[in-house]
Amino acid sequence: MGNIRVLFLDNDKNMFEIFWDSIESNWRDLYGDALECDFVQSTKEARNRLEMPTGTYQMFIADMLFPPLLKPGAEPELHEPLGIDAIKAARKKEKLLIIAISIGSSQLYPNLKEDALDAGAHIFKYRGELA
Repeated sequence: MGNIRVLFLDNDKNMFEIFWDSIESNWRDLYGDALECDFVQSTKEARNRLEMPTGTYQMFIADMLFPPLLKPGAEPELHEPLGIDAIKAARKKEKLLIIAISIGSSQLYPNLKEDALDAGAHIFKYRGELA
């Protein structure tokens, strides 16, 4: 048993706290390892943490971060999920499990899972599947 360092990107601290408690307890029950988490709320901060030589993470959990949810007046062409950029940056790291999560709708964004996996995510889940 050891500690696994996790970087968690989500713009909503409340959503993070709800899911983190569940993730942490289930992980410990399944694998016995403790999780240590660094929480960030922007893709820029996530990229900075991933690029730090001392920022050794074994897992990166990234919300897809849709601009319409972050900025309701955003133009439709700007509705590309911002989390994709963070996932692309994370895939450059060796031995890093990348998990993409989203509250997004498969009806509104039918290619979201494929886009996340193509960007470098190993696992994609809608938040409803995790609850």
